[in-house]
Amino acid sequence: MIETPADDAARSSRLLHHLRDAVSDFPLDQFERVVLEGAVPPQGSTYPPAGHTYPRKGDA
Repeated sequence: MIETPADDAARSSRLLHHLRDAVSDFPLDQFERVVLEGAVPPQGSTYPPAGHTYPRKGDA
């Protein structure tokens, strides 16, 4: 079976949402919350946000 980009995105999304669910029972410090939010943005949000200045793949 050949995996498509959509298959990869769906699998990654499931893994990250399970990660968010798994840590919801533990108190996180601010750094851990920021890291988790970057890895698993809230549902319905766009990441990175419009107008971001984060480096992009291939930028020098």
